[in-house]
Amino acid sequence: MHMQMPNCSHGFPKTLFVLAIIGLTFWWTQYQGFEWGTLQLASPSTITVTGTADGSQLNQKASFNATVTAENVDKTVAVKELTEKTNSLIEQIKNFGIEAKDIKTQNLSVYEYEEPIYTQEIDMMYPGRPTKTEKKWRASNTVVVTITDISKASDFATLLMDSGATDVYGPNFQAGDTDGLERELLAKAMSNAEEKANLLLEGSKQKIRRVLQVSEGYMGSTYPIMYKSALPMAGGGMDLAESIGVEPGSQELSKTVTVIYEISR
Repeated sequence: MHMQMPNCSHGFPKTLFVLAIIGLTFWWTQYQGFEWGTLQLASPSTITVTGTADGSQLNQKASFNATVTAENVDKTVAVKELTEKTNSLIEQIKNFGIEAKDIKTQNLSVYEYEEPIYTQEIDMMYPGRPTKTEKKWRASNTVVVTITDISKASDFATLLMDSGATDVYGPNFQAGDTDGLERELLAKAMSNAEEKANLLLEGSKQKIRRVLQVSEGYMGSTYPIMYKSALPMAGGGMDLAESIGVEPGSQELSKTVTVIYEISR
């Protein structure tokens, strides 16, 4: 018997005809037990390593705190005296060569307190029992100064000690801008990671093909600034024969990167 194929141009859509052929072919192959298999994309072989780099930068700035105080039974007088002392201190600082932008005042405080008055009579209690108290006003103000020329830190410390400031604290050294050092350390950390990866692949007949992923770990702890002698809390008005020796030291930084490499033979 002769089977005539339908004429696709006379009412039988070509698309339906093609789909029917595909369906019949799939049914026949499944009926015969033919396995089509599955398509899978193989994951690339990778290696993950961590690279590190350490460095240090000499400190470039130093800050000092100098506090002036004034006391009087009259509040107005105490505040006026504080103002005069503060203005005098700032004038000395500016005459030293410090710019106004590097000088700021903070922690202004004005409060009343009771001061105990002791008798000169010897008592069993030491240092004696106060017979009365006297109300006074205490006013204080702190001047914070930033030194951008580290070579002047020692002389400036001496100036503050002789300035009449009640309390002086510093120097607190700072590294300043570390962007350049951080970029340098990141580049070194990447080189360190590649070096480690090549070492691990040595003898395996595999090599690095490309970088798949990079993540920055952390910036290591900023270690305490070390210097030979710090300026302790001290009373003002001291006549120092020699300048106080200070050493700026350096700040240590660390960078870590984790790199995933694709490897191949």
